[in-house]
Amino acid sequence: MGGIGQLYAAIYAPNANLEMKGGGSSGMVLGSMVAKTISMNGGTDFHYDEALGKLGTGNPFGIVKWRELQTATERASYTTQLGF
Repeated sequence: MGGIGQLYAAIYAPNANLEMKGGGSSGMVLGSMVAKTISMNGGTDFHYDEALGKLGTGNPFGIVKWRELQTATERASYTTQLGF
């Protein structure tokens, strides 16, 4: 996704590389993302939709814990575990 695009989605692509480039003054992503790698640059905003954690019964997927890793130092401890 590039430019000032807006995306409202739940993306599940564990073997894909996901890139969000640019964003300008109004580029944003709302929802959730699972990918092999995720890179964001420019002014793209990302907002996790907490309502996704409250999906109805019978759904095999759900959010148990959320922790945003904002710095390289925070991500470093998960590098080996997640295969980065």
